[in-house]
Amino acid sequence: MFIPKEQPSPTDPAVIDQLRSLAKKIDDLTEQNDLLTTKVAEMEIKIRASEHNSLARLRNATSTATPLILEPLRAPVTNTVIPGFPRTERELRLMSATEVLAVLKALDVSIKGKSGERKARLRAECG
Repeated sequence: MFIPKEQPSPTDPAVIDQLRSLAKKIDDLTEQNDLLTTKVAEMEIKIRASEHNSLARLRNATSTATPLILEPLRAPVTNTVIPGFPRTERELRLMSATEVLAVLKALDVSIKGKSGERKARLRAECG
């Protein structure tokens, strides 16, 4: 024969503790979900910038224009055109060490080495 259990009282300390525990777990899951949502959005931005930069590098590497007009690359973090990015190969050659450093940082690539090495790295990044 089935004997129903007595319903616990909502004022029972054990019930209150369980509800608090569940509320804490829900808060934790909500926070984790928010973090994942942010990470996914950041990844989408990086993917879009990477796709653009791949095509820009291909265009830059295969361009036959004289003078060579460079397709600007985008910053992986923002997917926006990098400020100070050279418009032509000549501008790239004439960039100061500080300008090269700023563009390499915006591209999130290594800034190690001497000025000439960094400029060569930037040229390679351009395609």
